[in-house]
Amino acid sequence: MSNRTHSSVRKTCDLTGTPMSVSSKSPKLHQQSSYLTSTRSDNIEHLRSLIASQIRIDDLQAAVAPLAKQELKNNINGSIPVSGEEREAKIRTALQSSGLIDRLSDQLYGRIQAESKSPQNSIAEPPPTSGIETKSTASTHHVSPCVADIPSHNVAPSILEKPSLGSMRAKRGYRYLHIFVERGRAFIGDQEIEEDPTSLVSIHLSFGNQRFATPSVMSRMEPHFNAECLFELPLKELNILADSPQPIHIVAIRTNASQKRIVIGVSTLDWRKVLYSGTSTLVAELKEISNPEMSTGVIECRIELFPAQLYLLSRDEVQFHVQRDLRRNSEANRLFFLYAKQWWADFIQIRPGHIDRLVKIFAHSESGNKEPVTNFVSPLKCRWIESPRHAARFVSLIGLNQLPSIGNAGGFSLDAYVVLGTDRNNLAYVWVATISSVGNVSFWESLTGAEFKQADNHHFRTVGCCFNAESFYANIQASDAADRIDFTFLDQSKWKEMSKDALASMKQISTVASLVQIGPYSLNDPHTQEVEMELTLQQYISHYREDHGLTTMWDDDLAHLLGQSLWTCENQKLIGQTNVGSFSDDFHTGIKRSIPEGHTFKGFPCQFNHCHSTKVFSTLIKTKSCKDIALTTGDKVRFSVRVKIFPYADTTMVCWVMLGVRYQSI
Repeated sequence: MSNRTHSSVRKTCDLTGTPMSVSSKSPKLHQQSSYLTSTRSDNIEHLRSLIASQIRIDDLQAAVAPLAKQELKNNINGSIPVSGEEREAKIRTALQSSGLIDRLSDQLYGRIQAESKSPQNSIAEPPPTSGIETKSTASTHHVSPCVADIPSHNVAPSILEKPSLGSMRAKRGYRYLHIFVERGRAFIGDQEIEEDPTSLVSIHLSFGNQRFATPSVMSRMEPHFNAECLFELPLKELNILADSPQPIHIVAIRTNASQKRIVIGVSTLDWRKVLYSGTSTLVAELKEISNPEMSTGVIECRIELFPAQLYLLSRDEVQFHVQRDLRRNSEANRLFFLYAKQWWADFIQIRPGHIDRLVKIFAHSESGNKEPVTNFVSPLKCRWIESPRHAARFVSLIGLNQLPSIGNAGGFSLDAYVVLGTDRNNLAYVWVATISSVGNVSFWESLTGAEFKQADNHHFRTVGCCFNAESFYANIQASDAADRIDFTFLDQSKWKEMSKDALASMKQISTVASLVQIGPYSLNDPHTQEVEMELTLQQYISHYREDHGLTTMWDDDLAHLLGQSLWTCENQKLIGQTNVGSFSDDFHTGIKRSIPEGHTFKGFPCQFNHCHSTKVFSTLIKTKSCKDIALTTGDKVRFSVRVKIFPYADTTMVCWVMLGVRYQSI
C-alpha cells in the first residue's frame, strides 16, 4: 500500500471509537458532547506520547542520522535551498522516499492496535444514555478498521509512489538502481531478418549476483524493449558506492524459430554517473564476442537512484573515484604483466622442452581484454544442481556454440582444477580434474559429463597446466603424460606455482562478468511439453508412413514402458553404466512380459537439448535405426513414442525421445 493510500484511509478512521448519530435536540446532548470532547483530548495526548516514544526508537534514529548529518554538512557548505519552504519540501520528499514515514506510521498504528486490545489500555465506551440511538459500523470499538489495511512487515510492499515501477516490489530502507531499458539502435546482426516475426531479441542484464531479462520482442534494426527492473545496492553511503567499480553487464540475445539462441553482442555499463545526477540516460555499445572490435548495435538505458536521494555527490567527487579506479587498474595490470613475464622466463629455463608445453597464463575475455585464466573460473553454488555429477551433466548439456564457462568446481567443496593439455590427436584440449583427500585423481569430460580415473583408457594425452579460481600451476615434471604425472601441486619440484596474491589482485579488477545465481528451470512445464511433443511426433510418424503406403496404429501400454528406459538412459549419463544395471534389467523384464509370444520389439532412444518437435522428427528420420523402426512392416504392427524431459537449471534441459515398435514377422 502506498503512503498516499495509508493517509487517505487513516483520515477516515475515528480513533475515539465508533461514529455516532445523535439528535441535536436531545436534553442529554451536552453531557455526551463533553464526554466525547474529553475523550478526544485524552487520546490526542496519548497519540502524541506514542509518536514521541516511537521517534526515540534506535533503528529510526539510525536511519534519520545520515540525512541529518548530510543536511548539516550542506548547511555549512551553503548548498541547501535558501528558501525555507523549498528546504522543507526537499527534506519531506527524501524522508517519504526513504520509507521512514511509512515505517513510523506502521509501527505507530501497530502499537495503537496492540494497546487497544489490552483491557487496561482500552478506551472506555461512553455510558449508555436513554433516548440516544447509536449506529455503529461492523468493526469493533477498540480496533480501528484502517489498521487491517496496513501491510505486515514480513511482506515487501509494492512500490506505488512511482507508477512506472509497475508490479515490481522493493524493501523499505533499501537503495536500488532503477533501470529502464528503452530501445536498441543499429542492430547490425538483424539486417538479414528485418521485421521477422519468427525471430525474437531480448536484453539480459546482470549486476553482482542479480540478473534481469527483458521480454522478447520482434527482431528489427531498432527494437523497442520498454522494460525495467530494480537492482539492489549495498547499504552504504554514496561516497563508498562511488568507489565500487562493479559495472552492469549487458548481453543481447536473438532466439530464432527453432528456439536456438545466438549472442548478438555484449557490453558493460558504468552506472556511477547517477550518484551525482540522480538520473541519467546512458548508451551501451554492443560488441561481437568473436571480434570485440566489431560493433553490433547500441542499447539506450535510463538509470536512476530509487528512492530519490535528498543529497547527491558532486560531479568532481564521482569523477575522482572513476579516474582513480582507472589509474589503479592500469598499475595493477602493469605489475602483473611484469611478474608474468619473469615467471615465464623462469619456467622455460627449467627445461628446454617446457616452451612447447601447453601453458597459457592469459585468455581473452568477451570484451577483448587479456586476463589471467583464473579470472574465468568461479565456484558455483546452486540448489538446483545437487551434486558434482549433476554439475558435470549440466555443463555437458550447454551447447558448444554458446561458449560455456568452464570450471564450476569448488561449489561442492571438491579440490577441482581446469586442465589444459592435449588429446590423443595432439590437439589442444580442456577438461576438469578432481583430487580426492587421499590423492586419487579423476578426469571429467565437460562435453559428455563422463568421469575417468587417471589410469583408465581415456582420450586425454598430456597435461601442460592446471588452474582454478585461486591457483595456477605449470607442469615441470620430466613427463607430461596425463595418465602418469603426479598431481601433488605442493611439490615445487613437480609444479611451478604463480603467486596467489598476484592472481587475486587481478581478480579484483577483472572485467569478466560476475557469476550470477542460477535459478530453477524456467521454461514451460516439462510434463505438459512431453504430452504435446508425443502427440505431434505421432502425427508426423503417421504421415511419414502414409507417404510410404503404410498404416499406423499406436500402443499406449508399450509407450508407458518406454518411459522407464528413458529414465535409465539419463541416469546412466548421470551416475555411470555400472550403477543403473538393475533399472535396465527391470525394463527388459517388463518388455518380455508385455510382448505377445512370437512378436519382436525394436526401440531406439535419442537425446536432444531442445524440445522442437519438427527438428526432433527430422533427426529421427535421418537416423538409420529410427528410420528402420518407422518403416517397419509385418503383422499386428504397433508403434509407440515416449518423450521424457529432464530439467536441470535455468533454461538447461535434456529431452529424451524413444521410438519403439512391436510386430510379428511374416
